[in-house]
Amino acid sequence: MFTKNLRNRLLILTVILGIALFFFLRLYRLSDRLNFYRDTADLLGMTREVWKEKRITALGPMVLTTEVNGRSIFYGSFYIYATLPLALIANWNPLYMSALVTIAQFISIALASFALSKRVGRGLGLLFFFLGATFPAFVNYSNWIWNPNYGMILTFLAIFVIETILRKPKSLYFTLLGVLTGLTLQLHWLYWLVVPLFAVYILGKYKIKNLLFFAL
Repeated sequence: MFTKNLRNRLLILTVILGIALFFFLRLYRLSDRLNFYRDTADLLGMTREVWKEKRITALGPMVLTTEVNGRSIFYGSFYIYATLPLALIANWNPLYMSALVTIAQFISIALASFALSKRVGRGLGLLFFFLGATFPAFVNYSNWIWNPNYGMILTFLAIFVIETILRKPKSLYFTLLGVLTGLTLQLHWLYWLVVPLFAVYILGKYKIKNLLFFAL
């Protein structure tokens, strides 16, 4: 009993330490490290315009750095609708919005760690969380009001839903996975490489009719 209580206390202490480390690395001197460049400014400007004019748009911000055959490329409108709540809460202040992005990144990594703990064990779940908390690229990206933070939380939510599907293969969860995947595909073309992995994984576990439902 004493050993079990000690182990639980050490676990709680480790989790608290990991959370403190996560936020310290991202919020310390945030104003000096905030990454606010052309694409981000264009996104925030479009979001403000949509909000002021109270209109609905199906077109997201333009990729300012890329053209194909002289034509511009646009992201999906999900970028704007995902940015709007952050902007309203932060009163359109990019610094405060970046802090909210950090919270969103924390939620996504915590969800993935929880799912991993359930699937392969608590130790690997904690290891994943600490890697996510300290990995330099993740820390750097948290200072962007942009990808990959939007895609990160959607991808980790999708992994969490897949974990739920493996335990309870209900139509509702397949629908939710489809919605999350559709939103993610609006953010970057690389996510088109992730979707087949989800499909193949589920195909190996359940009947084809469930896979077709997910595809629809």
